[in-house]
Amino acid sequence: MSTKDIAYDIIDNMSDEQLQGFIMMFRNPYEISLSARISDIENGRNLSETFDNVDDLLEDLNAED
Repeated sequence: MSTKDIAYDIIDNMSDEQLQGFIMMFRNPYEISLSARISDIENGRNLSETFDNVDDLLEDLNAED
């Protein structure tokens, strides 16, 4: 079995949490920050404001402060 095959076998047996940690070792800080923000959006965390539809969002964006 080659080194690459061994690595693939290890990766195939990792949990999602372990894979996320593995990937984080090779990402630069910008990618990590972006990934964290996307995760927050997908999970509804750390949002300053939410909208029920695009029209409401656009109305808020176009409103004068």
